[in-house]
Amino acid sequence: MEEAFGDPRYEEFFERFFGQQPRPSTPRENTRPVVSTGSGFIISEDGYLLTNNHVVEDADEITVSLGDRREYSAEIIGADPRSDVALLKIEAEKSSNIENWKI
Repeated sequence: MEEAFGDPRYEEFFERFFGQQPRPSTPRENTRPVVSTGSGFIISEDGYLLTNNHVVEDADEITVSLGDRREYSAEIIGADPRSDVALLKIEAEKSSNIENWKI
């Protein structure tokens, strides 16, 4: 009897008792970018940051926002899914005064 469900030859029969069933549809691809947030720590004056791997693991683009609203693009230097740790590196201009960040 299980084979009968979904078989067009039995559709009318089942619709009499159960009503019209929704048709499976093709899932739509997400067209909007997904934006996620996380936290991290600046660990060196030369722009290395430590964060969680789950925050950045599938990211196409990473932007680091500081408390003073400065933003920097970052790249993943290394990551370990097992310990959920990721090392990022930002490139800051010399005028950004990176050496005065509180570490």
